[in-house]
Amino acid sequence: MIFFFSVKLDLFPVEGIGTWKHLVLPSVTLALPLIALYTRLLRASVLENLQEPYVLFARTRGIHEKIIMGKHVLRIAISPMITGLGMNLGKLLTGTIIVEAVFSWPGFGRYFIEAIFNRDVPVIQCYVLLAAGLFIISNLIVDLIQMCIDPRISRKGGERQ
Repeated sequence: MIFFFSVKLDLFPVEGIGTWKHLVLPSVTLALPLIALYTRLLRASVLENLQEPYVLFARTRGIHEKIIMGKHVLRIAISPMITGLGMNLGKLLTGTIIVEAVFSWPGFGRYFIEAIFNRDVPVIQCYVLLAAGLFIISNLIVDLIQMCIDPRISRKGGERQ
């Protein structure tokens, strides 16, 4: 991406921070692999939910298709996407180490790489602890969001809590 968009086409700067143009390539680099994953996940979930009996019942009642998609199908179909986001959020934020190094951004990622080269064990341990904490917190937040979106998750043994 750097070679094509920065060197050949001269659209974006190669490195550093400053204007909004400096954000485009690092953001696309981080987001591009996940866009395809979430698009396929949402599509599969929507197609699966469109085959459910409640969608057929809503259509026979004469409810408009946009309301069926927005209020009924997407509400259930977005649940796997939120779970996937929670699983990938920690990976995305820890993956910024490489992006910071490639695009010459100052930050914790660059400090972590220097700590690896200097064999600074306490810094490496701190980063690993922060990354593990980030994974745990992101999964907890996703579980709480899932409970808000789908009330069936908050049931225990068929009874309401």
